[in-house]
Amino acid sequence: MILFGALTGSTISQLGAALAGTFDDHHALLCRQIIAHIDFCDQTIAELTQEIIEGLGDFGPANAILCSIPGVSDTTAQAIIAETGGDMSRFPTSGHLCAFAGVAPASYESAGKRRPAGTRHG
Repeated sequence: MILFGALTGSTISQLGAALAGTFDDHHALLCRQIIAHIDFCDQTIAELTQEIIEGLGDFGPANAILCSIPGVSDTTAQAIIAETGGDMSRFPTSGHLCAFAGVAPASYESAGKRRPAGTRHG
């Protein structure tokens, strides 16, 4: 199969043969099942999202403040509240919170030599 370069006559005929196919009742059944599963997942996500919003309760003001930060979406704010419990007093400094969240670069030190380790993925 030629991915780059000029298409020859035989390549065009091979492409035509590869694209020609059949879509019978079995394929239609599978497509209906896949679409039904996607609809089920969408409905489940919507129900869980509503449950999360209702569970925020007293954290509504904290959620609004977090959402005012550029780059922090409603979902991210909810995750921050869920991870920290909304109580920032457990972190002595903002650097401690950043390290907990995985956005502060790490540093490895051995024998007096320091090596940067980057941030965690996530």
